[in-house]
Amino acid sequence: MRIRHLDHMLNFRWDERCIDKLPEYMKICYLSVLVLFNEYEEYLVKEGRSSCLHVAREELNVYCQSYMQEALWLNSKHIPTYDDYVKKGIVSIGTTVGLIMIYLGMGPVATEEACRWARKLPTAVRGA
Repeated sequence: MRIRHLDHMLNFRWDERCIDKLPEYMKICYLSVLVLFNEYEEYLVKEGRSSCLHVAREELNVYCQSYMQEALWLNSKHIPTYDDYVKKGIVSIGTTVGLIMIYLGMGPVATEEACRWARKLPTAVRGA
């Protein structure tokens, strides 16, 4: 499954030099993610909040893994239990990763602690 290459690269590499391992149609997605995170890194280093970027990368990895699980279910024709589906679905709709990415642009209010709080999926985030 080709999505495994992208998942692996986002989980372990974060390196543009590895792009040749991806099929053509995935390269633009991977490069876009790298460019976005590089721009965020420049911005956050200037503000002294670069530790927030690590939290965002971790959450993006969790987000990608939820898609991977859903793809595996689909390809194997597996029907997950309702609880399993909801557990992955809460992540794959992107609420948490989106919230953390928004936090990155909010300035000093968005600390590493705030980003980690969002990763715990508080009730407000689950209901969004």
